[in-house]
Amino acid sequence: MIAPDKKSREGKLLANYDVAIGALAEFDYATALRELRPLAEQGHVASMALLGEMYEKGLGTSQNYSEAARWYSQIANAGVADYQFKIALMIIAGQGFSADAATRATSAIWLRKAAEQGHVVAQRCLGQMHTTGDGVPHDYVKAVAWNRKAAEQGDSEAQFNLGCLYVDGNGVSRDLKQAVAWYRRAAKQNHAPSQLNLGILYGRGEGVPRDDVQSYMWFGLAAAQGDEKARELQHGLRSRMTRKQIAEAQALSRELDSCIGQH
Repeated sequence: MIAPDKKSREGKLLANYDVAIGALAEFDYATALRELRPLAEQGHVASMALLGEMYEKGLGTSQNYSEAARWYSQIANAGVADYQFKIALMIIAGQGFSADAATRATSAIWLRKAAEQGHVVAQRCLGQMHTTGDGVPHDYVKAVAWNRKAAEQGDSEAQFNLGCLYVDGNGVSRDLKQAVAWYRRAAKQNHAPSQLNLGILYGRGEGVPRDDVQSYMWFGLAAAQGDEKARELQHGLRSRMTRKQIAEAQALSRELDSCIGQH
């Protein structure tokens, strides 16, 4: 059983937190700060998060990234992946940390902590850092591994990155069929660079049989999102296609666009 005095303390914490939430809803930031600080100092995680956010955004107080980082760091050190990721981003942005602490290597440490807990964007970012050697050793094998983890969770950027690694044979054997498969997964999430690359591969017959209809369709979907290269390539492709092929490609594009819109 929970001791009565502990139940009383927990009840008071919740009551004070509710007051802070009500004050925030009314844009009464002074009251929110007054209520949140003692709760945060007692280790109330939700209060630390809100207090950090208020300092980060300058709500009811001067914007103070150092104070925001102080509260966020306590949550991150408790093992919360979202805040480990947030600390990494603040370090990269040079917000709230000294020059000695705000290094790419330090940000990579926090990214790894979050990534190892399954944080999908942290996994992708860590993969990108290993691709470029930014803050971590340049290591294509690790780039593949981290991008794959994120890609398998459905992250379209990671799926695209993985496709590119397969195209170039970096960290894996060059495999255009695998590249097409990963580009396709991202493209079906309306990822324009993947749509562009699929259009190129279909146009060349690399990793897939050459198919101008598919190429035209993927270029069109990317162009609709403002990709000028896709627009130019689609225009060039049009000259070697029949009206029937163009109509077929446009019908496929409408069908796929409709499916994308439902997700």
